[in-house]
Amino acid sequence: TAMATPLVDRSLEHSGLLWHGEHVPNSRFGLVVLALGCTLTVGALALATDHVQESAQRAYTMSTVASVASGPGLTQAPVQVHHRSEANNALWRQSTAHAPAAAAAMPGVQVLSHATQHKSRSNVISVPFSGLLLTLGLATAALGGFLRLMLQAQKPTAVALAAVVSDKATEIAVGTKSHRGHMDQVPTSSNAPLQYGEISLPSYVPSHTYGVAVIGGGPAGLSLAWQLAKRNVSVVLIDNVLSKNWPNNYGVWTDEWEPLGFPDDTLSVKWDSTTIRLTQKDLIELPRGYARVDRLKTKAFMLEQCVKYGVHFCAGSAINIKEGKGDEDSFVALEEGSEVAAMVPVVAAGHYSKLVKYHSPGKRALSREGEYMTKDWEALMAETQGNNTWGWQYAQGGQPGYQIAYGVEVETVEPHGYPVNQMVLMDWSAEHLKGDIYEAEAIKAPTFLYVMPLDEKTVFLEETMLVGRPSVSFEECKRRLDVRLKHLGIKIKRVDDIEKCAIPMGGPLPILGTRTVAYGASNNLVHPATGYMVNRAIGNADLLAGAIAQGLEGGLPMEQICTRAWGLCGRRMLRAFVIFTS
Repeated sequence: TAMATPLVDRSLEHSGLLWHGEHVPNSRFGLVVLALGCTLTVGALALATDHVQESAQRAYTMSTVASVASGPGLTQAPVQVHHRSEANNALWRQSTAHAPAAAAAMPGVQVLSHATQHKSRSNVISVPFSGLLLTLGLATAALGGFLRLMLQAQKPTAVALAAVVSDKATEIAVGTKSHRGHMDQVPTSSNAPLQYGEISLPSYVPSHTYGVAVIGGGPAGLSLAWQLAKRNVSVVLIDNVLSKNWPNNYGVWTDEWEPLGFPDDTLSVKWDSTTIRLTQKDLIELPRGYARVDRLKTKAFMLEQCVKYGVHFCAGSAINIKEGKGDEDSFVALEEGSEVAAMVPVVAAGHYSKLVKYHSPGKRALSREGEYMTKDWEALMAETQGNNTWGWQYAQGGQPGYQIAYGVEVETVEPHGYPVNQMVLMDWSAEHLKGDIYEAEAIKAPTFLYVMPLDEKTVFLEETMLVGRPSVSFEECKRRLDVRLKHLGIKIKRVDDIEKCAIPMGGPLPILGTRTVAYGASNNLVHPATGYMVNRAIGNADLLAGAIAQGLEGGLPMEQICTRAWGLCGRRMLRAFVIFTS
């Protein structure tokens, strides 16, 4: 073992499992284990062969001794020779003491020497040992062949398997391998830091090529940058509004938010239950907690985590991505004229980003004007003919529907009347629209009221169209909200915040497998029936970051790394669900 350990260590180092150089895990490790198994097997067979030869010689000699010992002056009974008791050893010595004289008259007869006696005794130990060694050798050889095949197909798997081969391999952990996209390759930035409130954000180094460039500073982009940096991947986050607060309100189910592990103060208000109102008289209560995300504290917390783990920041607008070929780097072009180099670009810049290429919605959709961020299909789609890989033919596609919402956070003159411990998820009642000049239109395209009571006189109210194709306008949502509040007798004293929200529902999906990976809303990672996305975007970032980091550590080709990333954020079942509901 003492002689083999340095050899195994050197073999592991050469195979890339000990990070002493730029080697990466590969199938040579399987060969090392296979060779070790073959060596053990050969050794076991050699011991077994030696044991058989000695056993034959001992049997022949013992039979000779027994024959001689049965001559005149000794017992006529056969001598049973064993080596495990002193009595039998004494008998052995008694027999061999009389053997020389008799053996002298029998040519070719050899009498066992004391050295042969001791060697024969050792065979008792070598028999089970050779069998054990043979079993171990065959098992090791089989393991080596298995590892050889596995590591050829999945190089990074060696990281997990190494722990069972060598104690030194237990030092290996995800993110410890130094590679070109590793955090320890990033030089110190000499540029002035950016600011978000009191948080200083380290500026990026223009001359450096980062492992990943994340474009977009919303919940999806920040969570991905954070998780990548935790794995020691060098990350630059590009966003043109880093210093501003997120514009949208986020409502979440508390049982989905809490497993993320965020501080308690990232939820500003919690409600014990929620309600759905179909009419003024029909009310459904849901015994499930709901909460409002504190936009300022949540963004601040995520930025702090990014800074803690070494993310760099670039305050700029990305207008184009020049994708590298083979193992070439990609370059993110900024509006100001400069470029940011990265091995893997990831776009988390919101719905239908022009930095991502999507499937065509089909000729029928292209023949009419689109809405909001899908007005210019020519700038978004990359497919021009043939069948869509995501479910329908090019000429049969469709535009996305849109969820449209207009909301206000207000202080009311009198108590608004909503229980402060209960959130109104949907109020579909339409009694306030009876006699309205747009009543027929409202019945055809209904909207509901979303209510977050903050205290007795402060409330967030949002008139929402769940999904429409085409959708209603922000102006129509505002008009319906005003009519509803007048009907409920709620008078506004002060407006603290206004929100306008447009979320595509269904519609064309990104083309899988490109060198630019899409994440979050840019990848249509939105629940197609409700519009919920923030929990999924934050929670899935860990999986995507792990796939990218493992690929970089394993030295995989860039195309393969991006393919793995797309495999996580473009799963077939998720895409099929989007198609089904659209």
